[in-house]
Amino acid sequence: MTRPIAFILNGHAGHGFARTWMDENRIAIEAVAAGGPISVVENGEQIRAAVEQALALRCKAVVAGGGDGTLNAVASKLVNVPVAFGVLPMGTLNHFAKDLGIPLDPAAALQNIAAGNTISVDIGEVNGHFFPQPPPEAAAKRTRSIY
Repeated sequence: MTRPIAFILNGHAGHGFARTWMDENRIAIEAVAAGGPISVVENGEQIRAAVEQALALRCKAVVAGGGDGTLNAVASKLVNVPVAFGVLPMGTLNHFAKDLGIPLDPAAALQNIAAGNTISVDIGEVNGHFFPQPPPEAAAKRTRSIY
């Protein structure tokens, strides 16, 4: 039996783009979720609850749909937990997805998730707050000198 995949989508991401995209692509998301929960969240408490639900259901992956803040909020709850973290870029800048070469088109990113494409990333910690860390060479591409 295939373990389900949870989807946690920020309804405000991309100025409401995430909610519209989810409504238009619900069948495709449900197919990839394989019975896993699909949650539209509005705040950090709802993100926390959705991650807890995914873990209680023993989902094999938790997918965050939103911008860098949403991705960070979900990923930080998965530190030291044996589940995969999926990314549906739906924010304004999507730096994390860009840095990792994840397609910025959510439909293409959903296909990557369905195919089970994975990469490893480091986890950083500052003052007890965890965050996914893109490879150094990716971050270096965005570094600029300021005079």
